[in-house]
Amino acid sequence: MRICFDLDGTLCTGNYDEAQPLPGIKELLIRLKDEGHVIIIHTARGMNTNRANIGKVTATLAKLTLEQLDKWEFVYDEVIFGKPAADLYVDDKAMNAALIYQVDDVLRSRNG
Repeated sequence: MRICFDLDGTLCTGNYDEAQPLPGIKELLIRLKDEGHVIIIHTARGMNTNRANIGKVTATLAKLTLEQLDKWEFVYDEVIFGKPAADLYVDDKAMNAALIYQVDDVLRSRNG
């Protein structure tokens, strides 16, 4: 299964420069990867301040973001910059970030 995680507010907290991983996220990502899932991290970092210019976002925030993911020892298959900045996302496959520690239950319910 391909599982896409938002970065800020889901996998980590704080301002970009001071962001810290949420407790247990590293272990969760490792376990999901070990189970054969594809891990995608999708971020809207910098989309507002750079007016949705993905080139500028990548130039200003990609290095910091990738260094943080490495420092936190997060495993992943893809990092996608350019998630549209929005106040609310409506998605038929969404899971509320507050439930991230219950991802196993959600996976089981979707796989039957």
